[in-house]
Amino acid sequence: MPQASYPYAVGRIKVLETRMLDKAKWNRLKEADEQEAFKILTESGYGSGAATGGNVALLIKAELEAARQVVLEVTPDEEITGLFLLRTDAHNLKTLLKARLLKTDAQTILAGSGSFSLETLQKCVSDADYSALPDSFASALTQMEQKLQKHTDPLMLSASVDRAVFEHVLAVLKKHRIKNGFIRNYFTAQIDFINVLSVVRARALQWKSEKLVQLLIPGGELLERDLLEAVELPAEQLPRKLGYGANGRAIASALEEYLQTGSTQGLERRMDSALMTLAKENKYDSFGMGPVVGYLLGREAEAKALRVLFAAKRANVPVALPELYA
Repeated sequence: MPQASYPYAVGRIKVLETRMLDKAKWNRLKEADEQEAFKILTESGYGSGAATGGNVALLIKAELEAARQVVLEVTPDEEITGLFLLRTDAHNLKTLLKARLLKTDAQTILAGSGSFSLETLQKCVSDADYSALPDSFASALTQMEQKLQKHTDPLMLSASVDRAVFEHVLAVLKKHRIKNGFIRNYFTAQIDFINVLSVVRARALQWKSEKLVQLLIPGGELLERDLLEAVELPAEQLPRKLGYGANGRAIASALEEYLQTGSTQGLERRMDSALMTLAKENKYDSFGMGPVVGYLLGREAEAKALRVLFAAKRANVPVALPELYA
């Protein structure tokens, strides 16, 4: 049940942060073999005592789900806080939709509950009926289902889910009259990075601007006109064309990296870094959302680092110190 104040929530979060993996424990995990590393995690309480049968993926999933539930319990505003969990819901919706279309089983790659219970999302997708979700979200996802009857392009499917998520986000921000500050900046940054990723992917597929426009999400700082023009520009002009706004430097650097490597991972990594920076800038605000979101993002970054670490152990390759502990 949501609590009465942000000072209470921040106090609880500060206690929970002391239980996260620190640099010293990370180094112990790095030096241990896979079995010993798993033991170190479980003995430290990671995974909240979940029965995982020695499966580290299930252990990480259990820890993340517990962290998300705690965040919803301590927050004084469950509806706003739930917006920061929508990335998990987006992942689950995309996974469930693709599994339904391909007639495969998605259970092993679902991410646990986000803002909405996993059971609710499973039933919505199975029945193609989203009436159990908030109106703005349900309406956008219903439109997506209508599009799926005509074509099942994976990129379009993914973009349609993202658009639905942000239509819901913007509707909630409007309802609460949130026009500026940390919360608005956080989602504006997400929208800009996702739109730049859509431009990059559309270019790789040699799409024209008429098709790209269907992927773009409104509400960011980057102008739709610039995003549409970028899809047909010479590649070397992309950083200058799209590298403006509050996150312009990060976007330009990520695009320069993309031009060198051909990989979109840099854009995704810099988006996560930009969101984490926003949270850190508000870390000491005892009367706002920053510390709560910072804890959630820290847990997600911790989980990502652990997945990389254990994958490296199985492949017997070295792993660098994660940015989280640098």
